[in-house]
Amino acid sequence: MKSIKIIIVSFLMLGIGILVSSCEPDSYSLGETLEVNELDFSVTQNPDYDNQIYLRSNTSNALPYWDYGIGISNKAMDTIIIPFAGDYTIEYSAFSQGGHTTSSASVTISENDPIFFADPKWDLLTNQESGKTWRVTGVYLGPQSDYNGIWWQPDITGEAYYLDTVTFDLNQGFNYAVDDQNGHIETGNFVLRLNIDYNPGDDGIGPFDYLTIVGSGLPVKDYGGDGIGTTYRISKLTEDEMILSQGAEFISERNTEDWSWFTVYERVD
Repeated sequence: MKSIKIIIVSFLMLGIGILVSSCEPDSYSLGETLEVNELDFSVTQNPDYDNQIYLRSNTSNALPYWDYGIGISNKAMDTIIIPFAGDYTIEYSAFSQGGHTTSSASVTISENDPIFFADPKWDLLTNQESGKTWRVTGVYLGPQSDYNGIWWQPDITGEAYYLDTVTFDLNQGFNYAVDDQNGHIETGNFVLRLNIDYNPGDDGIGPFDYLTIVGSGLPVKDYGGDGIGTTYRISKLTEDEMILSQGAEFISERNTEDWSWFTVYERVD
């Protein structure tokens, strides 16, 4: 996010430089910096859908820059969506020949976006803002097309991750945390992609739902190997049980093979 902001600000300063260069050749004044009370902007919410926010910059002879925490914009008029409930500060900066001046506005989002999170799988995985905690109960090898098929099932009760728990929530973010039950908690983020065809060239796999962990990964040994990362196919997801798989479909040179490692999770809380 920081690098994106640097690029945007550099672009804005370039625009200001062009404005300055259009002055008389012997004029080098940058002009006065705008006072806060000279900024003319508005931040309003859709009264029927307050996740939708309208940004409008009316400040004369200035380039706008908006920072709303989960995103940025340099448009004079823009419509943004903040998908998570909570209180947010939207910063507005006006870049003029004299520099930039910043102000802000506050908004309150009453609920997680009912449109974005309409699919019930969001609630099954996370229980929305409250969070849902899962624990590994089993691992097995089977055909990737059928999580009911079990070719081989090792005993994992002695593995270090057997007592770990993993929690997902939508409390102002796509949050993920692993607790090793010994006082150490690792946090990160997750991406849930619904109805995605991971290998569109292979007619035998088809579209599924996929869960990607942005962090250290789930509390389970990477049985698949071969460079498989932290993306998992969701083979089953109910209120109290989740089965994730990793297999040949994730390996380009082996995705015609029919095998997956399945990890079974049960709901703890």
